[in-house]
Amino acid sequence: MADATALPEGKVLTVKLRKMNTRDQVGVLLHSPTLNPQPVVKDIQEGSLGTKSDLKLGDLVLKVNSRPVRDHAEATRIVRRANDIVILEVLRPKRASHWGELFCACGRERKVKTAA
Repeated sequence: MADATALPEGKVLTVKLRKMNTRDQVGVLLHSPTLNPQPVVKDIQEGSLGTKSDLKLGDLVLKVNSRPVRDHAEATRIVRRANDIVILEVLRPKRASHWGELFCACGRERKVKTAA
């Protein structure tokens, strides 16, 4: 099993979401696996701002609005407080198996699909 605390190799992407007001939800569920507390995109609600973006399941969230985040709670707080624009810096891993191992470690059963 890969070292879950180390960041995997992958591509860093910037994803921009535009909220109409502070009550808008981006429709992205984040999770912090036990072995690596960095937030991971666990689910994207259909029809949400998240589905209109380039986010993929298994993307690792590094920063929200230029602020580094340590876990999903911190990332969620920043997103909720954002007035209109949410900019996520995410790491998309090269190997889906790395995230499959992380999700299994936190009780998630299905394999995560990532773009190559």
